[in-house]
Amino acid sequence: MPPPLLRTDGKQTLKTLHIAAIAATALYAAASAYGYWHAATHATFEVHLAYRTETGALSRMRNGQLEFLDSDGNVLARAS
Repeated sequence: MPPPLLRTDGKQTLKTLHIAAIAATALYAAASAYGYWHAATHATFEVHLAYRTETGALSRMRNGQLEFLDSDGNVLARAS
């Protein structure tokens, strides 16, 4: 017996394709909704620490540390 998508009876093939299309659409919608929710609720922040030497050249700081504090002084995030 051939696979379901290769059957000759048109109704079964159409039903299988219809179910596959609905499943693919639902998966796409769920992934898009999750991506939107994640982007809306999670922050991304990128910091490059650099200093200027006496000659005027910019150099990257290798041992810098950055802390984000809340209003009470508690550390929310730390990057080094």
